[in-house]
Amino acid sequence: DNLFVAGDKCGLMGITEAIVTGHLAGHNAVRAAAGMELIELPVALASGDMIDYARNHLGEPGAELYVSACHGPFLEKMKNDGQYSADPSEVRQKVAKRGLLNAYNRKIT
Repeated sequence: DNLFVAGDKCGLMGITEAIVTGHLAGHNAVRAAAGMELIELPVALASGDMIDYARNHLGEPGAELYVSACHGPFLEKMKNDGQYSADPSEVRQKVAKRGLLNAYNRKIT
């Protein structure tokens, strides 16, 4: 209940993956300590999809040992699913639509 892992420890490889999962793990650790509901990133966002993909595919026979958003099967999945975007306004709109814009910036009391 009080262990939050990120990056390589949860099967994701790369700087971007470590930043996304590390920030989420740290933020959720503080939320847990404050008795608040944890944030779970939805699969409708690439970051949530990446975490879900790692959770569901790592350990399968023939699966890669790590998941990366920069290359390999998950990048192809993002492209095929229409998740991949380099347009900041498009990404911002998707995050806002899910009520998570500035989610990490909200004051925790």
